[in-house]
Amino acid sequence: MNEQLLSLYGLESGEVLDDNVPFVNLATRPQVLARIQENRNFDLLILGGGFTGALVAHEAALQGIKVLLLEQGSFGADALSWEIRLAQQLRSNPRELFRARSALNTLKRERAPHLVSAMPEDSHPISGAVAAAVRRFVPLCRVDERLLIRETILAARQEGASVLSAVTPIYLEAESAESGCYIIQFRDTVTGENFEARVGGVVLDPTHGVLPPSRLGSYVVPAKKSTIAGVQLTYQATPRSAKNAAAFASFELSEGSFIAVQRRGVTLLEVSLLWGAKPLSPESIDGVIHDAVTEAGWVVHHEVSRRELAGKWARRYGISQVKGVFSCSHRGPWDALRSAHTIVKALVALSPEPRPLRTLSPRLLPGGERNCDAAAFRATARAQGISEQTIERVIARWRGRVRYLPLIPNGLREIAPGVLRGEVELAVLSDQVTSADDLVCGALALQQFPEWRECVPALQERLDAFDE
Repeated sequence: MNEQLLSLYGLESGEVLDDNVPFVNLATRPQVLARIQENRNFDLLILGGGFTGALVAHEAALQGIKVLLLEQGSFGADALSWEIRLAQQLRSNPRELFRARSALNTLKRERAPHLVSAMPEDSHPISGAVAAAVRRFVPLCRVDERLLIRETILAARQEGASVLSAVTPIYLEAESAESGCYIIQFRDTVTGENFEARVGGVVLDPTHGVLPPSRLGSYVVPAKKSTIAGVQLTYQATPRSAKNAAAFASFELSEGSFIAVQRRGVTLLEVSLLWGAKPLSPESIDGVIHDAVTEAGWVVHHEVSRRELAGKWARRYGISQVKGVFSCSHRGPWDALRSAHTIVKALVALSPEPRPLRTLSPRLLPGGERNCDAAAFRATARAQGISEQTIERVIARWRGRVRYLPLIPNGLREIAPGVLRGEVELAVLSDQVTSADDLVCGALALQQFPEWRECVPALQERLDAFDE
């Protein structure tokens, strides 16, 4: 950690670091790249940093497996709320939701209780006997998948996994028939340098895990291209009336497409449109969204942001293995919990050295072990002059991470309406960002906030200060 960061957090070089300070002992990006240059041998390469890749990295690291995870974009950039995914399943195939029940229980009980919250009973109008029965046994929950992915990545890094975002794989090929290993070369898009690593096995994340081409003109396993799965838009909007505006509304469209309207703030509305058999035309998108928003009881004033959702929406669940390369497909992110354990178990069995599969006690994500007293947080924030709107936004967005704010000196200072300097500091400290764009679209999801464009100069200035 550089001297500026040490000074920022009231620490001095050489001093024993307090384990209570979040993410203080994580390897930084330059340290990970230096580690790869010094010793390029890894037990496992994970291509794609979605929920499956993050889970495999965490569980493998807990088993003592040397992990290298590469993500082309930023972690969780294309994630959706589980609320939307569960509502989609509730309409298209409600019986599938029984598969999600154990995953939700595991998240609430063993992994991330601070990131799972129940939905009100009247938030999802449903019809049909099967859907009603499923709703009784599988309550719809709000799970922020973006935050879940990022905190799982942090947990993997805390266990020693080497993790890099903003990298582009160049090629992957078998080293030799005898070794059973693979050579991966990738470009660090931050520095423009190329790096090479030798790995014993490869795991493809189902969303972004596409094998790069081989220099030898062959492939290890067939690589399926990711397709655009939908679009997500954020609007500045107001309710038509206090009684009729829905906090969440979902609609099934023709050819299996699905649209969800979700309230994100006092005047902020998020609309997610997922394709079915084929993408909709731009004209159709605007018309469908207008109808859905109107039906949900909202009036749109202007568009705040728009982004495409990439991914492969699998029709089945399964793990395929060709030599040392694992690929998996899911019906939903809840399947990732089971597939991660299955893959790690297979990796342990394939290890040339005897490596018994350790039985691990439930391991909470960072922050899950701390009680979050919302009332105490509100009192502290009010004493520092933070606006009520900002306080509620932070509680809604940070959830369990508000427990870290008292550990960060001056962590509650505002840099713009609804955006906390402390959140920027935490994102930079945990090495989740490499640019202002990454902060805006990845770490902080600022595209959901109308004021984010005004924050970019301040965020860039903040990042430049860390780089000096």
